[in-house]
Amino acid sequence: MTAIEHRILRLYSNASYRNLVAGFNWYTDANQQCANVAVRYGVTLEQCCGVVAALSPGLQWEYNIEHAQLLIEAWRKRGAIPVVGVYGRANRDKALRILNGECVAACGLGLKTNAFYQCIMEPLDPDPVCVDRHAFSAAYGKSLRENELHGAVVGVVAYRNVSECYRRVARWCGMLSNRLQAVVWLEWRERVHDN
Repeated sequence: MTAIEHRILRLYSNASYRNLVAGFNWYTDANQQCANVAVRYGVTLEQCCGVVAALSPGLQWEYNIEHAQLLIEAWRKRGAIPVVGVYGRANRDKALRILNGECVAACGLGLKTNAFYQCIMEPLDPDPVCVDRHAFSAAYGKSLRENELHGAVVGVVAYRNVSECYRRVARWCGMLSNRLQAVVWLEWRERVHDN
């Protein structure tokens, strides 16, 4: 067992009951929220999950669905396109491409954002695992700053390595990778914010 796998397993094993329940349900709940939005605005589940994922970088989950709804509603009504998301128009434009029928995989979402889409779209798929700043921090056992994610600390190789560590630990625990990641993510954030 690698040091990364040991840290992931320790966080999971010591997770609070509340974080275990919330983590087990996180992606299925997110899928249901997206399904509700899709029905409300007459778009496909794939489109809604893609829009949510495209807008997600830097955006807290509490606002992610809200921003997706604002964009989908404006697009549906052919109204003025609102400013949504965090990093300017790039992510909003990717979301609009998805709404206009482009395949999510072709929109250049990046490893983390594409994995987030897959986890929400297919919450029972055992393979996808979304590794964001908090999931990396949990794996490395130290809080990483946003700029470290785009520098030497986290590249494609590191992303794939940490993703595979989450998958291996999930297999050892007999659970879905995204559920393990969500539990660890919640537990890490709670511990970091409580200190």
